Amino acid sequence: MKRAIVVALVVIEWVVIALATIALTGCETLRQPEEITYQTLHALDWAQTDELVGNPCYREGRQIAATFIGEHPDSHEQVAAWMIVNSLLHLGVSDWLRRHDHPTLYKVWQSINIADVGYALGEGHAAGIRIGSPNKPVAGCSP
Repeated sequence: MKRAIVVALVVIEWVVIALATIALTGCETLRQPEEITYQTLHALDWAQTDELVGNPCYREGRQIAATFIGEHPDSHEQVAAWMIVNSLLHLGVSDWLRRHDHPTLYKVWQSINIADVGYALGEGHAAGIRIGSPNKPVAGCSP
């Protein structure tokens, strides 16, 4: 468990460095409130999804994520890789929409994605997944 925390912190550090570099080099999109909101919710989703590793009582409920990391992710690194790619893809599409003058599509893109990740967080919480504290017990399942 201690190793997993260290790996997670190192990955988070690299992501923060990458995003800070993008921000400092002029990526205006990363400074937009909608993008900050999405990336913040995404980071919470990452923490929640990371709770699935090694816990057979919960499963990844989002089909696209399950396609890449499985219903029961094998490692924290696997979750981190998926979440980093997802975050950067979102930022890339957001930035492209802004730079190519598609403000309506940008707003729709952000609204759908913010709602989706918020919904995913709500589903995980309703299922009993807790970030930073013990998950709720699942009847008939022992982690």
